[in-house]
Amino acid sequence: MEIGDVNMATTTLSMKAHQAWSAGNARRCVRLADAARWHDGRVTPGVRGMARKDCPA
Repeated sequence: MEIGDVNMATTTLSMKAHQAWSAGNARRCVRLADAARWHDGRVTPGVRGMARKDCPA
């Protein structure tokens, strides 16, 4: 379903990053959050904002 839809792909990666953070896996969170921001220029502002807040400091 996410193939070809950068908003869905970014949302999925962002949610997985949040799950990793919640599980205490900071390294995985950072990797997934970086992957979520890979399409940064092609996603809607709301999705972009969600992807930027994945791994709190």
